[in-house]
Amino acid sequence: MLLLGIGVVAGVGTGFSYVCPLATCMKWFPTHKGLVTGVAVAGFGAGAVLLSAFAEFYFLRGASVLMVFRLVGICYGAAIVAAALMLRFPASCVAARCHPIPIAALMRDPFFWALVVGMFSGTFAGLLVIGNLKPMALSGGIQPTLIAVAITTFAVGNATGRIIWGWGVDRLGSRSITISLALLAVALGLLFQTGDSTKFFISVSALIGFGFGACFVIYAALVASRYSPERVGSIYPLVFLAYGAAGITGPWVGGWLYDLTVGYSSAIVIGIAVVVVGLLASAWLMRKTREADG
Repeated sequence: MLLLGIGVVAGVGTGFSYVCPLATCMKWFPTHKGLVTGVAVAGFGAGAVLLSAFAEFYFLRGASVLMVFRLVGICYGAAIVAAALMLRFPASCVAARCHPIPIAALMRDPFFWALVVGMFSGTFAGLLVIGNLKPMALSGGIQPTLIAVAITTFAVGNATGRIIWGWGVDRLGSRSITISLALLAVALGLLFQTGDSTKFFISVSALIGFGFGACFVIYAALVASRYSPERVGSIYPLVFLAYGAAGITGPWVGGWLYDLTVGYSSAIVIGIAVVVVGLLASAWLMRKTREADG
């Protein structure tokens, strides 16, 4: 129960510290919303690499899990407060009063649901792999000493993808949802071709991380483009709830199917199916949006 509570608090804090700076960043770079979002959240992904090394350093020296949590909390808390003190709206930005969009109107907007469906399907598959990457590698015959390399390349692909997808969404718009989900589905399918090839498995891990990174850039940028940067703080958290739902279900489904089938083939197939359904559903919802907009 303690760890569950810590997880919930960490999730809320992460979402708060992740969403709040985005609206400010977009005001500084209104013509490059996607790119600046990608650069901002790339640190969110790269932090996973640093945190992993930090935690491993202390675990090897006999620190307990709660001690590591305590150190992480102190360091993260200090860094977040220090960074928040430096956030400012640009001098050219006029604080416009943006009337909130009623929840009922948002629930009727197919564009909003396209974002929710895309976010859930992409993060479901990505988190399914993250939560089971180490046992997947072991079951595929990858040497234990090289599994850390696969995890690191996943994180590097994730951080790199956020910047590149941020650049891409400024040019592709809503089409970036379909393209990113298609790439993620292909990358998941390549897991069936890795066999016992360590290099190929590491490359596929990086590609999945790259596709997963799109989820943290595309949807925030599209919220700003559709509803204005001033409304990112009120609308994007609703879209981000899909990430929370995927975080609860994705890793659990992967582990449950492994226990059921003694393998990860079924889990990978489910991940691909969810991504493909999300791709088709979001594309249909975007078409409905274009029809409604005339």
